[in-house]
Amino acid sequence: MIIKVCTWRSCTENGSEYIATRLERDIAFYNIHDMAVERCTCQGRCKEGPVVVYDRDIQTRMNPVKASELMRKKVEMIKNQLKARQKNEVVTPENKD
Repeated sequence: MIIKVCTWRSCTENGSEYIATRLERDIAFYNIHDMAVERCTCQGRCKEGPVVVYDRDIQTRMNPVKASELMRKKVEMIKNQLKARQKNEVVTPENKD
């Protein structure tokens, strides 16, 4: 998953660079290998910034704490989906190979 953080003027003035850094630190702390933070151009929501996009899910008026909490929720959701898929994949002699 790519987490995009707008770093254009309005969002940067409201702390988006700190949000991006916080998310990068969270990813490193939780040792998440399939997630990255990408600084991006304007998302067209300047009056609602800072803007963070989680896999096409646009979040506005973010702050570092809200961004971290939302990231953790997304990670838990993905883990739960993977667990559910694994439970549904029962190995039988027919599909063992």
